[in-house]
Parts: sequence; structure tokens; C-alpha cells
Amino acid sequence: MTKAEFTQEILRRTGHLSRAEVDKWISFYSECVDDRMEEGMDEAEAVAGLGNMEDILKSMEQETPGAAGYQGDLTVTTKNGTIHLQGISVAHCLAQSANGSLELKDLALQSLSAGTDNGGIRLAGITAGSVETETANGSIWLETLTADTVTVSSKRGGLQMADVDAAVLQGETALGEVSFEKLRISQRLELSSHAGNVSGSLYGEQQDFTISARTSLGNCDLPQQTTGGACSLFLSTDLGNISVRFLWK
Repeated sequence: MTKAEFTQEILRRTGHLSRAEVDKWISFYSECVDDRMEEGMDEAEAVAGLGNMEDILKSMEQETPGAAGYQGDLTVTTKNGTIHLQGISVAHCLAQSANGSLELKDLALQSLSAGTDNGGIRLAGITAGSVETETANGSIWLETLTADTVTVSSKRGGLQMADVDAAVLQGETALGEVSFEKLRISQRLELSSHAGNVSGSLYGEQQDFTISARTSLGNCDLPQQTTGGACSLFLSTDLGNISVRFLWK
């Protein structure tokens, strides 16, 4: 096979991938062939030395962003605008906006970091090892999320979480409500607000948790301190109420 034939075969079988990314691969393999020919190989030997075509295509699929088999990292940033990501499976994802909201849906990954200076963050249908979300001005919504560790932080905005399954979940806001429904936490849940209520439901019975609950100016339907539970539960607010409903597993 000649280099031109090799290139045509790559183009014929990668129509579903970004042409810009495919061109990068073609340039890489072209240079490899040229190097081998400078070392004394003929063209056919140099092309054959690249390896099996199926293995080459599989490698391209796994390392090309946006491809179905992509296994690398994804970074998406914008200064002014909304970021939408849906149906992507990658190793690590960073989504960041200075002035805009983030909407991430149906992602499968090892780690996710999502942040914005001014704007809300909405995550739905996420499966990950770790999830970190932070906004200076905006609310954060989590829905149907499964992860080992989840960290949620907003300086000025509420936190809303529903159907979250995690070993560790930490959430804090300076100015806003913290609401949660149907949380399933196995190790530690920490939720706090400086000015806002902390309320919701989680799976388990009260005796399953080692509890620390504190409010400076408000009502709390939990004991301030208990011991003996396998899962730690820390809830606090300075200006608000604390209310928790325990659900049957």
C-alpha cells in the first residue's frame, strides 16, 4: 500500500470523526512514513510498518475527542456563554465559564469539574468517580447523579439535589437554601448554609447516622449530636431551619 492509498483508506473509514482531527492523524502517520523512507525503507514497507489498519482506526477512535470510543480528556471553556454537554463518555472533563451557565447531561466519566463565576450549574444523569462544582453567583442543581465523591459550592445561590447516590457528598452556600430529596449516602453527608434553610430527605433510618446538627437562629428537628451510626451526617446553618426526613431503603 502506498502512502496515498493509506491516506484514502483512513479518510474513507473516518467520515464520522472530525475532519480536523483526522487531518492531524494523517499528518502524523505521513511523517512516520517519510522518516522510515529516509532510513532506507521503500514506501510499501514504511506504510506496512505503521501497523494493522484496524488497530490504527481503533486508536484514532479512542483518542479523538467527540468520538464514541474516545477515552481521553475533554476541556470546554468560554468567557461569555452557556456550555451544553450531553451524551459524552470521557476520562476527565473540565467545563468552565466566566459569565454563563453550565448544563451537563448524561455523561459517563472518571472525574468532572464544572465551574462558573456568574451563572447556574445543572448536572443530570451523571455517572462519575468524582464531581466538583462551584459557582460564585448562581444556583446549582444535581439530579440523578452517581459518584464516589461530590463537592458542591456556591457563594450566592441555592443548592438543589435529587436522586444523588454517593459515598461522600459535601455542599455549602453562603447565601441560599440547601434542599435535597432521595439522597443515598454511604459514608458522609455535609451540608451547610450561612443564610438559608437546610432541608430534605435521605434514605436510611436516623440511627444509621452519626449526627451533628447546628443552627444559630432557627429550628432543627434533629438531635444536635448522636453517635454510633455508620454514616456521618453534618448539617448546619446560621440563619435558617434544619429539617430531615428519613426514607425506607
